[in-house]
Amino acid sequence: MKVAERLEKIGVAAYCPARMEMRQRSDRKEKICVPLLPSIVLVNIDEREKSKVFDVQGVVRYLYWLEQPAKVSVDEVLTLKEVTEGKNSDALVLLTEWKEFRSPDFEEIRTQLKTPVIFDGRSQYNTFSLEKKGFEYYQIGKK
Repeated sequence: MKVAERLEKIGVAAYCPARMEMRQRSDRKEKICVPLLPSIVLVNIDEREKSKVFDVQGVVRYLYWLEQPAKVSVDEVLTLKEVTEGKNSDALVLLTEWKEFRSPDFEEIRTQLKTPVIFDGRSQYNTFSLEKKGFEYYQIGKK
């Protein structure tokens, strides 16, 4: 994410998709921003200026696909931003038991959903506590 900031400073449109994650330190919990695609920053740059990115510390190379620099359309980037920022989401669907999803910030999640609905495929959360917070909560696979 530092590379994306450095690119922006020199006038290159850059985007590093990220998510917030809670990390347990020895004395506290800390919310940190973690890249979704480690070691990848998306840039929007004119073909004639593509060498400009190498002026930034941390840039190593372009990602290639079929012997050409990989291209991501503007629509794909906008969709990625929409998904990672949680905007316009109809519901939260949980399909993993990863520890970072065990105790999310439900108040923050609630503000980002059109309707506060959670479908939990891992039966990880307490129905009563989520309903008390104003969520519709469905445990998939439970009767």
